[in-house]
Amino acid sequence: MGLWVSDAKEVGDISRWSDDSNVPDKWKQAKYIRFLTEAEYLAAIEMGMGKTPEQELHLRVFAWWAANDPLRQAQPDKAAPKSPFLPGSKARKNLEQLVKLLSATDPNKRLMKAEALRQLGRFEELQAPFPKAFTKVADWMRRLVTERDALVRELFSLNKTR
Repeated sequence: MGLWVSDAKEVGDISRWSDDSNVPDKWKQAKYIRFLTEAEYLAAIEMGMGKTPEQELHLRVFAWWAANDPLRQAQPDKAAPKSPFLPGSKARKNLEQLVKLLSATDPNKRLMKAEALRQLGRFEELQAPFPKAFTKVADWMRRLVTERDALVRELFSLNKTR
């Protein structure tokens, strides 16, 4: 199973919507690149496909995001799905490992770590201040922590009420 696009040998480039009259038939049969499912990302991690710490970090972040997809795609008129990060779940184990990998010194990774901790319900670990550039996001996150809200939320709905 190939995983990293950067490791693939490029033999050509076509768009899904381009005129394919001059494209070799073999290319027309090729599968399009797609994001994996949560289970596929977790399987890739188990198979050791994250050969570097950065690759493992990417796999774990994408697995986290994929675990949140059902919540993001929930219809407002239907019952909201429960958190995928319940104790003992594969999603939770992945997120716990991701928290360990995220640096506390890089402000962007600190913010990602804070969001992961919030979704794990580890609210008491989220009190560290953030740089001024992150004030709006940090304030928004503090509000969710105060409410003990561990579900995925639209991060940039800062001008809206939930």
